[in-house]
Amino acid sequence: MDITCDQNRSAFYRKRLEQYLTTNVLSDNQFLCEHYKKCRDSHIGTFYEGQLHYAGHYYDLAINKTPFRILVIGMSYGHKPAHVSMESRYQMVAIETGLEKRFYSDGDHKDRNPHMRGTTSLLRLLLGIPLGSDYESEFFVVNKRDRCHLFDAFSLVNYLLCSAVEKENSTTDKSTKEMKANCREHFRNCLKILEPNVVILQGKGFKRSIISSLDRILSWDDKGVLFDAEIMSHKFTLALFSHPSARNYHTDNWGADDHTPYLLNVVMPSIKRIRQKILGID
Repeated sequence: MDITCDQNRSAFYRKRLEQYLTTNVLSDNQFLCEHYKKCRDSHIGTFYEGQLHYAGHYYDLAINKTPFRILVIGMSYGHKPAHVSMESRYQMVAIETGLEKRFYSDGDHKDRNPHMRGTTSLLRLLLGIPLGSDYESEFFVVNKRDRCHLFDAFSLVNYLLCSAVEKENSTTDKSTKEMKANCREHFRNCLKILEPNVVILQGKGFKRSIISSLDRILSWDDKGVLFDAEIMSHKFTLALFSHPSARNYHTDNWGADDHTPYLLNVVMPSIKRIRQKILGID
């Protein structure tokens, strides 16, 4: 399996996304979104505005010369701080690559939270790396020479660019219907800019918002997980999963460890089918 990346094209995607977000959402610590007052007024609790997206330096991947740009969707940050630039978000995710954290704590590094453990497993499967928790196997070779960490090879986009919670230090999502409606156009534009081939939704609770943002969606499995989708003439494969940190270990959680039932019985076979469909390989 030959994994390549056009780094100039990756930089182009990141730059174009940043230009859109700094023009329409957050620039030099100033929140610019035209919907701010309506969204803020719709929620009486704590509100963190202007939390931007993440895109890795090796985002523009191809496997055996077939484009394989990976985009993961979450609902929102769900916590502080406000006014997070793309560069600040990149530094946040860089901590997860091993600067400070590992899949499990090894005594010298903290452990990742269930969300990022699940994302680690997801990226391993998408890139053909067997499930596991060892740190060294989180790296793969790109362009026959570059050592790349999994987290530098995808984009992490939240549907909402602001977080609404009950109070400071709470992580319970309290986003409103106004927020979901007003952020839809930002979300659509960001997906159009990034042109992903594989899109993974993490969290069943907001799938209606995602589906309503699409121009076309057509199921191609019998479990309601895998879809062909289109947004502003860009087509991609979409998978709708539960959130990795879902509370029920036996039915929905896939971030507690690298062998939860949902990970093995839903995520893994679904990713196998995606790789077969797009790449023609397991």
